[in-house]
Order: sequence, then structure tokens, then C-alpha cells
Amino acid sequence: CFQLESPAMRHLLRMLRARTLEDTIAAVALVRPGAAGAPSRHAGAGGTSDPPGEPDPAPEGRGAKETFCCRHRGLEPDAFLHPALIPVLGGTHGMMIYEEDVMRVAAALTGVSLADGDDLRRAIGAARGEEQFRALERGFVAQAQRRGVSAAAAGAVWRELTHFAAYAFCQAHAAGYGALGWRSAYFRTHHPVEWAVGILNHHAGMYATWVHVEDLRRAGVRFLPPCVSRSRWDTTLEEADGTGGREPVAVSVRVGLGRVGGLARATGERIVTERAHRPFRGLADFVERVRPTPPEIEALALAGALDRTGRTRPSLLLEARLLGSAPGRPRAPALVAPDGADLAPAPVAPAPAPDLPEFDATERVHGEWRVTGLWFSGHPLDALVDPRDPRLVPAAQVARHVGGRVAVAGLSCARRRVETRGGKTMLFLTLADRSGLLECVLRPEVYGAHAAATRGTALRVEGRVEATLDAVTLAVERVVVLI
Repeated sequence: CFQLESPAMRHLLRMLRARTLEDTIAAVALVRPGAAGAPSRHAGAGGTSDPPGEPDPAPEGRGAKETFCCRHRGLEPDAFLHPALIPVLGGTHGMMIYEEDVMRVAAALTGVSLADGDDLRRAIGAARGEEQFRALERGFVAQAQRRGVSAAAAGAVWRELTHFAAYAFCQAHAAGYGALGWRSAYFRTHHPVEWAVGILNHHAGMYATWVHVEDLRRAGVRFLPPCVSRSRWDTTLEEADGTGGREPVAVSVRVGLGRVGGLARATGERIVTERAHRPFRGLADFVERVRPTPPEIEALALAGALDRTGRTRPSLLLEARLLGSAPGRPRAPALVAPDGADLAPAPVAPAPAPDLPEFDATERVHGEWRVTGLWFSGHPLDALVDPRDPRLVPAAQVARHVGGRVAVAGLSCARRRVETRGGKTMLFLTLADRSGLLECVLRPEVYGAHAAATRGTALRVEGRVEATLDAVTLAVERVVVLI
């Protein structure tokens, strides 16, 4: 779903226990560097939530996201650096999360106009050198003191402003993105089949298409493979009533011919046109009327698009090669128009091909994955993982083992390397199995030892399950490449 699907965002939404549009908008703003990178500070000198001298309730090193989530969930009280900020930041639990908060806070504490407060925000971002920055700070603190604010409180607010003003969303931007994300989540939840068609025809998310397809399969959506007798070029809905009309019509997603790698659109359009005249009687009839290239025939066979001929995929591949090498078969149409179109194609004689046994499920899945990026006959992990292995835990059940060690096998679907403050590299990795997604973190020492292995397509990871405010991650200790 737009803006909501990244690992960091899904992690935050769980921590926040987001339920409303307003929660979603706040989350969109919180993941920006300004809000996410701001340190979690407390009222401290001049604050209103705790007496002076009381320790900061936020653990050392905890970020603004965790603090906001704790306050939003009522796990700790809201805190304000000065009473004047209560009307300004009351809706965000005493924290700045929107770009406008900078000018609102500046106006509330110093008495300047909102326009001047916005000029201050810009000046903070444009300040070059220590002297420029200190001059801005001195002016801010002095103006606040003239309004009766203590130097300590003004200094604390200034530190918040400078940390936050680095980069943040304005509230309108966050609201626009949040509303789109909210609506996307609504349609994904309540109309998953139609949503699936949209995803396959207009995919532009951060994940490969197969990740979305697997997610929707877990939601109950049925995907049908490309088919020369049923598919159009684009993915479509397909209704099926297998009980003579006595049961509700089941709606599935028929994957379009456009998903078959190497199939030209012109070939796909000829398939749709020709079958409208009459059904294809076999591979020879199909080749004669559609004139696909040999690689296109092979791709269609591997994708399962020719299964309705009633022949196994190995038989179809063999027949296609025999058709292509038959003695006397012309390599080009007998007559060709100036634009290259066939005027009188030479007939294709059926090639005598023996019936061969069907590929096993693993080979079928491999072929489907290779030419469509999806799979229909099984799952790639089926041949790689023993379901009886007691040490393996499905991704969807990892949350039951917080504090313990587990092993999980999955396909790699997202990865992000991050440089630590010490200059070392760590990795955030998302794995997917049949049950769901799992977020993994490889800290520098582990990533250094397993960096090459993490580039595998299918991995088995072992580590300790950790949780922060309901968001679960696996702190990986070992990585094994499956493929």
C-alpha cells in the first residue's frame, strides 16, 4: 500500500497500533528524517510534566518514534518543554512531527509571527558554520526570555528545533500521503481481488510483484496462470461458477499474457484475435494461426499458458522444437507485405511428438518463476525446506517466540544497508515464506561474517526474536544460502 508498505513503516504502524486516518498521517510524518532522527527529550528545566530534577523517562538513546508511540498508547504521559507549547503540541503529545510545528513553537515561545517562525526554520536549515548557528540561537533565546521564558527552557526548545528542522513533512504533505495510504489499505482489505488486478497491471511499489501476489494469496485471492485461451494482455478478473449457478460466483485473478517474459505484445494481440474466431485445436494449429517465435512458444509453455491443449509441458516443448526443425518447413511466410505482415502464411503440419511425463512440481515452479516472475504450481520453498523440520518456525509465528531463538527459511524480498555512527555496516533484511513476512536485522559483526550469503535468493536465518512495542524483529546470528 502506498507509503505504508516499507519495512520501517510497517514496523512503526505496529508500534503505534495505528487505527485511524489521523494515526496514519502521524506515522507518515514520523518516518521522515527530521522527526525520526530527533532525540527523545523530556521537559527538563521548566517542563510541565515532572518536577525539575526528575530523570528523563525516555531511555537513553531512544528515538522520537518510540517516544511518540509510548505517549500515543498511554504508556507514558505527554511532556512539554514549556506550558506555552501545550496548545501548540497538545495533539502530538508534546512532540514536533510536522514542518509547521517549528514555526508554531517559535511563535508561541518568542511572540513572533508565523511567517517569521517559518523564516527561522529556513534559516536553521541554511546556517553555515558554528558562528551563524550560535547567532540564531542567541537571538531565539533572548527573544524568548523577553517573553518570560527561562534561558534553560528556551535552550531546551532550541535544541529540539534544530534537531527536528533537518527534514520533515509539512502537515498537508503528510495528510495527502496518509490519505492515499489509508485508502489503499481500505481497498486492499475490502476488495483484495480487484486490488490484485490493479497491482499486476500498474505495479510501481518497492517490492517485486511476487511479494504482493503472495500477500494477496494469504488474504484468500486465487491467481490463475496465463492462458492462451482465457488471458487477455492485461491481468483481468475471471468469474467461475462450478455448480450450475446454485453457488455464488467465485472471482479469481487471471494473470495476463503480458506477464510472460519475451512475449511480444503483437503476438499477444494475435492470440486474443485468433481465439475469438475459434478455439485452438493444438500446438500446431496455434503456431499456424498466431505465428509465435520459438522463444515465445517456450515461454508460453513454461508459464502454463498452453496447458489447456491437454499436453504436458515437456511434450509441448518437444513438439515446438520439432515444428521448428521440420524438413521443408519455410522459415518465413510465403508472401510478405511491405510492412512485414503475413499475407499468406504457409500451413504448419502437426509434428509427431511423443507424450512425455509432466515436470515435477519443482521444475514447474522454476519454469513459471523464470518466465513470469510468479508461480502457480507450488512455492519455491517447497523443494528447499522440510516442513517436518522442528527447528523451523513460520514467519507468521515468530512473534510467539519473543526472547527465544528460532530458525526461519524464506525468500529475500527487501534489503537495506545502513552505516552506523562508528562507520560499520549493518543490514535490514525482509524474508517471505508462505505464512508472511519477517523483518531481520544483521548487526555489523554478523553482517561482516555473512554479507555474501545475504545476497542469496532463498535463505535460512537463525537468531534471537526481539520486540519493541509489538514490532517483532529477528536479530540474526547465522545465515545459510538455500539458493
